[in-house]
Amino acid sequence: MPTRHEPRDLSLAWNSRLRQECWDAMEIKARARLTENAGTVVAWWAATDQSETRPNAVVLGHRELCFAEPGLADDRPIYLITGYLLDSFRSVRLHDRPETTREPSSRAPGVLRVDIGLGDAERGVIGNLPPRAQDALQGSFVSGRPVESCGWYYEGDEQRLDVFIIYLAGEHTVTAATGTMRTSRGRGGRDVRWDLHCHQARVIGRRGL
Repeated sequence: MPTRHEPRDLSLAWNSRLRQECWDAMEIKARARLTENAGTVVAWWAATDQSETRPNAVVLGHRELCFAEPGLADDRPIYLITGYLLDSFRSVRLHDRPETTREPSSRAPGVLRVDIGLGDAERGVIGNLPPRAQDALQGSFVSGRPVESCGWYYEGDEQRLDVFIIYLAGEHTVTAATGTMRTSRGRGGRDVRWDLHCHQARVIGRRGL
């Protein structure tokens, strides 16, 4: 079974520009290619990182999980568009919250830890999700076909995330979880509630990968 991970704090200062601002800063042709390739769009983000001032972008759709990375060709700025071509896209909605107490998965009796190729950062982000969402994200990768690519994005504050997206992509499968998170203070302490859609699709080809 998939390993359930322990959460790490979600930094809210890693990207000072929101996704809409970054998307609007991209070239119109690059944005058009992403949305055309993706088909029916399920989730998306655009962001900048510390090494690049021009935004990159990820768009998940029924036809493709698309990536746009800024680059240069003959000293001219361009966007390299790549992606996983998809089929049999399906989704399920989960209203859930993480268990308030549970034994860490690596020590739980009877649980075999399965390495699906995730790093500490990826495991920490996934650990914030409810157990059913963690299982939905990772279940397709436990049969020996590791994750090749993982990315995530969120917007909000410590009390709420208005946008949360994470995807895992491998040789044959793409999975993702998208949705929102709300917290409140109750008698038992901090109560975290997620409203998520979990997605899965079959990989039928690649574009530039």
